Amino acid sequence: MYTGVYPNKHHCWFIWQRTPGDSPFGYIDRFNLDHLPHNVYSKYAMYKTGLSINQNNSQVPGFTIFFDTPVEHWGQFRPCVDGKWTDDDLLPYPTVFEILRERGIPFRTIGDDAPDLAKSSIAVEAAGFDPGTDWTYYYIADIDPLSHKYGQESKETVEKMREIDELIRVKYQEFERQYGDEFDFLLFSDHGHAVVEEHISLPDTFVRGGYALDDYIHFVDSNFARFWPRTAEEREEIRNALAPLEEHGMYLTKERQRAYNVEMPDNRYGELIYYLDLPRTFEMPSFSVFGREMSYTPVSMHGYLPDHDSMDGVLVSNRPIQSSVPELVDVPPTVLSSLGEPVPEYMDGTSVV
Repeated sequence: MYTGVYPNKHHCWFIWQRTPGDSPFGYIDRFNLDHLPHNVYSKYAMYKTGLSINQNNSQVPGFTIFFDTPVEHWGQFRPCVDGKWTDDDLLPYPTVFEILRERGIPFRTIGDDAPDLAKSSIAVEAAGFDPGTDWTYYYIADIDPLSHKYGQESKETVEKMREIDELIRVKYQEFERQYGDEFDFLLFSDHGHAVVEEHISLPDTFVRGGYALDDYIHFVDSNFARFWPRTAEEREEIRNALAPLEEHGMYLTKERQRAYNVEMPDNRYGELIYYLDLPRTFEMPSFSVFGREMSYTPVSMHGYLPDHDSMDGVLVSNRPIQSSVPELVDVPPTVLSSLGEPVPEYMDGTSVV
């Protein structure tokens, strides 16, 4: 969405990747903190401490996942990027923000650095109009957490959508008053949502097979279970434990990864990657910290194969859209073309307006 290239080029597939020896939680191993008895409060303190070591990652989500991951394994994981998407040198390929900075094109981003990204529309609403920029990027992330918690058709989510619709109308009119119809409007989302009908407990699945999930280096992302077996015996045990779920999903083999442009040069995102298809997801723990709800059972989820229509995002423009099936990689070329800038040849996407 920001680079114009697929994950097999920029190497950022999941938020968390396994990189032993290069983790913000490495201090846990150095001070033997993994051997201490832990509860939700000690784990939360360690998680926040790890992220504070690199201030750029202070907003990275994941405590819900780490809460249910053995502390002894925390030091093997780090985020796929060190910083915000608007920063330089995040990935092997530059983002559209980097390209515009390098070319001296003035732009502004609003909402992407809000203290609470789930309330980023507040920052967008408060932002004044600035005629001195060639591109204004409004980042609005309020809808996703509401969809997860209540569902995309829920009263809460629809009400927020109406508020955001009105906010976009007001912002659009600001540009209209300044430029008439001589400006390009592009609204896009990065994914859709699907209703979850079944939550599967991965620990219980392993117990029923006679195994313990925590005995294996793993990471669970909603509907993905990623494993790094240390021996052939561990690999066979993991497959045996997951066998009852195989009718509900599949392993993402190298061939399948290539088909979806997510093959990696190494196993940083998993040696064995099991994908659970909709309408199911893996059960996550529900808990609170200092009275604040940190986790809940999602009623809606994304991250399923792009083959499912429910995973489609939306694309809206005040210019004719030339592609019948635009993709996320088309966003940067479209922005660059809209600004009259040449599109780098290495980009996998093309301008769609």
